[in-house]
Amino acid sequence: MVAVAAAIGVFAPGGPGPHEVVTSRGQSVEVYGTGLYRHDSWLIGVGNRGTDAVTLLLELPTLLAALAAYRRRSLRGTLVLVAVLGWLLYYYASMALYTAFNPVFGLYVIAFGLALFAAPLALRSIDPVPSPTCSRPGRLEGS
Repeated sequence: MVAVAAAIGVFAPGGPGPHEVVTSRGQSVEVYGTGLYRHDSWLIGVGNRGTDAVTLLLELPTLLAALAAYRRRSLRGTLVLVAVLGWLLYYYASMALYTAFNPVFGLYVIAFGLALFAAPLALRSIDPVPSPTCSRPGRLEGS
């Protein structure tokens, strides 16, 4: 879901380009006018498109690597997975509630719902009591 929504956000064509509109309160606002975010303000449109690019190039590979480490029961992988899911939770909640309504709205809601479901499960899988065979942080076993 995240890959599809982010790819559409980065690569969607169309729109008249940046232009000014007058709000219902008589204020002039510059609209981004390009692609999926053509109805958002310039600042929101540029920010969302950039965040979609970061999601494709950084967030998704990190998510996949963390998921693989989580499946191997790695504590670091689980912590990274929780962090990535938390970021996805925040970002897609803001996309669903803050950006102008667009054709990808359903994907935003689905991605938010999946992150909302998965983050507590991943967090719950962390064992708060360390194993007796674990060494203290910063020390090697047997030393």
